Amino acid sequence: MTPHDTFDTDGFYLAKGLFSAEEVARLRDHAMALHATGDYVEPGAFDPLSDDPLKRFPRLMQPHRGDAMSREYLLEPRIGATMREILGEEPVGVQTMIYYKPAGSRGQALHQDQRYLHVEPGTCVAAWLALDRCDEENGCLQVVPGSHRIGVLCPVKSDGARSFTAETVDVPEGMSVVDVVMEPGDVLF
Repeated sequence: MTPHDTFDTDGFYLAKGLFSAEEVARLRDHAMALHATGDYVEPGAFDPLSDDPLKRFPRLMQPHRGDAMSREYLLEPRIGATMREILGEEPVGVQTMIYYKPAGSRGQALHQDQRYLHVEPGTCVAAWLALDRCDEENGCLQVVPGSHRIGVLCPVKSDGARSFTAETVDVPEGMSVVDVVMEPGDVLF
């Protein structure tokens, strides 16, 4: 199946090895350098002395707005080509984030990006580039195949011991959660 067919059927597509080990190492080193500057961190999110690993390594929000390498990856032709194939139209890059997942940290509960970004006609697609191996043991991304065909679900309270966000969505009846194991350089759309 083509990326478009896979995405159309499942609501996601995993592009294995889209980036080389050298490219991943370059971006990973850059992400650590950005962390060291404290730039692009949400106000109040960084506390280097906290017991919470996510306070020591909070996500970086919108680094493409001032950082040339982040903007380069947002506009990366391989990501754009895959997006065009999936969507059948020209993508528009609107957001960048760098997530750190230190050992012992909580993940992010199941959610629908569309709820937060309000894209019309609902063609919000994320491109997640793995900078480290992501598996069931260290907290890989999870998807719900087919959930792209349902509307935006009402959020419910999440388990704060497992998620750093306060909300989640219940998995609709007849659907199931699938772990997406990724190697460095893989991109999940």
